Amino acid sequence: MNSIRKHLESQNFDPEICHPYRTLNHKDRYQCLDQAVASFEKGKTIKFLDVITREEWQYFCEHTTAVGRVLINMMPAIWQVPSRIQVIEHFLFFDYLDELVDYSKTAVQFHRQITDQQTRCFCAVGGGDYDRANLVQSLYALRFDQDMALYHTASEQTHSQSDPWQLNPDLHSLPPRQLEPYHRWDFMANVAVLSSHVKQTDLELVVPNRFPHDPNQITEKDLLSVVTGVPAYRMYSASLRSIWQELGMRYTGTTTDRATAETLEWLSVYHRLSGSQRQRWQDQQGPEVAHNHRQFQKWPALMYDRYLESVRRS
Repeated sequence: MNSIRKHLESQNFDPEICHPYRTLNHKDRYQCLDQAVASFEKGKTIKFLDVITREEWQYFCEHTTAVGRVLINMMPAIWQVPSRIQVIEHFLFFDYLDELVDYSKTAVQFHRQITDQQTRCFCAVGGGDYDRANLVQSLYALRFDQDMALYHTASEQTHSQSDPWQLNPDLHSLPPRQLEPYHRWDFMANVAVLSSHVKQTDLELVVPNRFPHDPNQITEKDLLSVVTGVPAYRMYSASLRSIWQELGMRYTGTTTDRATAETLEWLSVYHRLSGSQRQRWQDQQGPEVAHNHRQFQKWPALMYDRYLESVRRS
């Protein structure tokens, strides 16, 4: 089995780690970026660990002048890269892919029937992200949770700056609602737990980290619907849509920078559909679901080739 992590270790790049997502504090994030800029100017290879946004990448490029190497999880084709910067994509979750592809061959559902589903929508949202907490609290305020399998970490009360429907007075702190059992160090065991719940709903609502800020990272958590053959509505920014399509996938989801408003409007319509209307929508999604499941089988080879090509260019 190919391993990007092991191949990277063999290259002896000795990168300095920059992890802007470890803090939600704007000042701390840019202190991290400023440190990366200073190290890059001194000739160090920089490794962006986890997700970064297009704005953060532009900041790094605009504040550096040196020639050098950057390791990044994924580089959307629509991001500008100065010719003096050699980018290597390291695909953070790559080493799980072969196992996930094998699992998908038996986990996938075909000919799904709405009458077999327990709820209309599944959504699992992690912590540490104000915008995702705001979305979850908005879902509760609009009572989507009454026909939705909604799982999330604990969150403090949030406040929407735009608030087009005047929901802010109804947004409240939330205790955690987590799926059990949770296997802290066993990725595939957690996938099996999550998949069993996704299969009991019409569709999955996919909410990426830092989704309103044009991030660069698709993770294994985005792939539950692909693995199980369940339709998905994805809250993808332009950069994530670019990555998704570069990997050969078809897309249903947000298409503007109004991701939260667009999603709440879409869910409002979907939750009004009758059973026969839901089944027609489910059937209509069949070709996209089947295509994405087939294409996903190619991801390990596609990503490894893309990684090797970026190493050769550097």
